[in-house]
Parts: sequence; C-alpha cells; structure tokens
Amino acid sequence: MNFTITFAREYGSGGKFIATKVAEQLNIPMYDKKTILAEAEKYGINPVDMEKFDEEDSGFYFPTMTNSPGLDMELSQKAYMATLKTIQMIAATKSSVIVGRCADYILSDDPDAVLKVFVYAPLDSKVKRCIKYYNTSKNRDETIQLIKKNDRKRKKYYEFITERDWGCPVDYDVCINSDMGIEAAAEAIVAAAKKKFKIK
Repeated sequence: MNFTITFAREYGSGGKFIATKVAEQLNIPMYDKKTILAEAEKYGINPVDMEKFDEEDSGFYFPTMTNSPGLDMELSQKAYMATLKTIQMIAATKSSVIVGRCADYILSDDPDAVLKVFVYAPLDSKVKRCIKYYNTSKNRDETIQLIKKNDRKRKKYYEFITERDWGCPVDYDVCINSDMGIEAAAEAIVAAAKKKFKIK
C-alpha cells in the first residue's frame, strides 16, 4: 500500500529539514514547492505562473473543483487544479513525503493512507534558525516580523483553501515541537509512520 506523510509547518520551525530526514529514513521521495511545480507541468501549467499563487504569496487562488468539459477556468483555478491533481497522482502511484501545498487536506478522503504532521517551535528557536539557515536579516526584530508575516500568509492560504484552522491539533495525526531536535523529531515521525502503515 502506498502511503503519504504530509507536513505543515510554522516558518522557521525546521519542518522541511525534518521532512527531508523522514524521507531519507524511509527511503521515499520528498516533494516540496519546487518539485511539485515541476510535476505540475504535466498538466500544462507554467511553473512561473503557478508561483503567483503560492502558499507564501498573497495572490492565492479560488479552488474551483469542477471538471466540466471545455470550461475556461482562470489561471488561478487551473493552478490549483494542477496542484491538486499532481498531489493525488503522487499519492496514487508511490509512497512519499509532501511538504505544504495543503496536501493534508487534498488527501483527506483516504485518512488510512496519510500521516498528517504539523511542526511548530518556540519563537526564539525560529528566530535562531532563520538567522542561521534561511539567509534572513541578522536583526532579531526584523526576523520576528518576517516569521510572523510568513505564518500569516500560510494561515490565510490554508484557511482560504480548506476552511479549516491552520495548525489546529485535531486536524493532524502528529504535532511536534522541533525543539526536541531535528533528528529526534524525524525519528518520532518515522516511528509513528511505521506503526500506522505497518512498515517493517
């Protein structure tokens, strides 16, 4: 059985680092913004255009779910449909880790095949990580504003698409504080995945 581990994360929490470790430990591919955009090209959407409706951009799109033949959808709707179809295709054909893109919501029809993860961290830890790894300002106050700005955008995007509360624990299988360490967090998620999906 194919399975998917989806990651939602606060900006600066190290969620993508953890997702990478999880994928490596389970020997499955990891899909993020860049690779999802590349895959979506198969649906005739230019990645440059799709980036206009990114989860960290204010110009996100309205998710029309119709598949009516000949319907001339706006670019924003096409971009969402391409993302949705790409994630569904990946989930149907292989086991994987998917970061962001509302993947937990898109794959919610098959909860037994999905492990939904939300990664968070204290503000001080996120500030230190951003300054060290994300090529942000070295100024603490400016970095805090950047973190808050990006989290607001992620929240707005997610809640617009899903009509759910971003980061609400009841919508995830695992909520994990990355302050326990990137390696330790990855190991905990791998253990949860092995138990849920009966991986030996």
